[in-house]
Amino acid sequence: MSQDFRATGQAATQLKRYWIDPDRWDDYLVVWRKIAAVRQRAGFEILFACADRQANIFTWAIRHADFNDGAARYYADPERKAVSRTDYDPATGAYSNDASRQGQMIEDLIQNAEITFVEVEPIP
Repeated sequence: MSQDFRATGQAATQLKRYWIDPDRWDDYLVVWRKIAAVRQRAGFEILFACADRQANIFTWAIRHADFNDGAARYYADPERKAVSRTDYDPATGAYSNDASRQGQMIEDLIQNAEITFVEVEPIP
């Protein structure tokens, strides 16, 4: 699903798959819990989160009634900036990386990421 969520008022669901450094699971989960709390404060609903430690894959899904507004609030949150180098410009939809941020950053714990917008199908 390739949609432009910069227009306000558009609901969206995002599926996120992260390949975790095998020796960093505990560190990853500590940082992820902080990120999850910030997402929820920004109005995101976390639909599910699953850890497949054998394959080193963490999968989760988020939804927001106004995805762009939620993203703007999430990326502006100082607690998120304390654990991530990634920034987002809601006006352009562009992502950037602030290499000056120090400390335990989520990007240091992930080997690869796959993030896509998806449609949620109702379960009969």
